[in-house]
Amino acid sequence: MTLTDRISLLEICDREFPNGNAIEVGVAGAHFAKQILATWKSIGKLNLVDPWKHFDESQFPEGYLDGYNLDQKTQNARYRDVIDYFESDPRVVTIRASSPDAALSFSDQ
Repeated sequence: MTLTDRISLLEICDREFPNGNAIEVGVAGAHFAKQILATWKSIGKLNLVDPWKHFDESQFPEGYLDGYNLDQKTQNARYRDVIDYFESDPRVVTIRASSPDAALSFSDQ
């Protein structure tokens, strides 16, 4: 089987992993998180990991090119929008942390 896009992968997950768990790292405005839930209807839990934090590019001598690295006011608004959108969905857990920090809260299972 050849996967042509990430939606195809979600369709396979829906069939093969009912009640499975997933993590999206780098959520921003949660556009793909919404697609995950719409396509993987049988998902058990979706963990959304993002620091929703502005990073000062001068801290990265090798460069930090991220089109989603917006000012902190915008990051806070995005975070609030994500929380508000998913607050009534028991399948969604939102974790406001960097990916290395958030990884510490998950077991190796």
